Amino acid sequence: MKNFNKLVKREFKLFLSNTTLLSVFILAPLIYAIFIGFTYRQGKVVDIPVIVVDYDRTPASTQLTEMLNDNTTIKVLQYSIKPANIKDEIIRKNAAALVVIPERFEAMMLQGKYPEVNTYVNTSNLLTANFASKSIQTVLGTYSAGAEMKALQKRGMSAEAARTRYEPFKANYITLFNTTGNYLVFMWPAIMAVVLQQVIMLAMAVSFAEDFKRKDFLEIFGKENKLKLMLIKIIPVFLFSNLNVLMFYFFGLGFRVPGPVNWGCF
Repeated sequence: MKNFNKLVKREFKLFLSNTTLLSVFILAPLIYAIFIGFTYRQGKVVDIPVIVVDYDRTPASTQLTEMLNDNTTIKVLQYSIKPANIKDEIIRKNAAALVVIPERFEAMMLQGKYPEVNTYVNTSNLLTANFASKSIQTVLGTYSAGAEMKALQKRGMSAEAARTRYEPFKANYITLFNTTGNYLVFMWPAIMAVVLQQVIMLAMAVSFAEDFKRKDFLEIFGKENKLKLMLIKIIPVFLFSNLNVLMFYFFGLGFRVPGPVNWGCF
């Protein structure tokens, strides 16, 4: 037992004196935690650049542009002339989509015709493309419903009757669990667990590599049981791993990552 305690103390001394091991075990998780936390702190995609080309420049087209700009997910870059090359302009502005409001947009709506609003989606980044297209569809759908209801009211129908005719039933969507749609809630525990696993494996590898370089390694551990040897190596790594877990926990609190409701099941 005395020999075991002596070897454990030796392992702690070597662990704390090895700068490579300390940098791998402490600095790497710290850098990953800060990088991942600040990258996904906001939790969802906002202010995605979307180019809006307004050929009509009437109150109706201006209202549609303002509605697009009011959406928190997208940020409108307004143009009065269509770019010569749509693809080049989307790349230059790093835009997720380009919306074209045609000429006589308002006039055709008042005449009961159906003007076409074309949307060019940049799918080089599927994440931003999906968010941008979903937001544009929501805004266009809302605007279209409002315009249809106004047209019905002009024909003498009451506002309530127009709303009921256009929307015969009301659909409510109730989000559960991750109600904010925050990516960090799912990414934080998974990535930190992977980081901790990689750090432990690297620490064990560095520890054994440094020991093999010393000539006294076989003299000290040559007669020891293999399981006992592994236990001696694991004890310092295990204790310092708990410090990393605590660090991840406090960083999670700082980035407002919710913890498990039932820690026993976790």
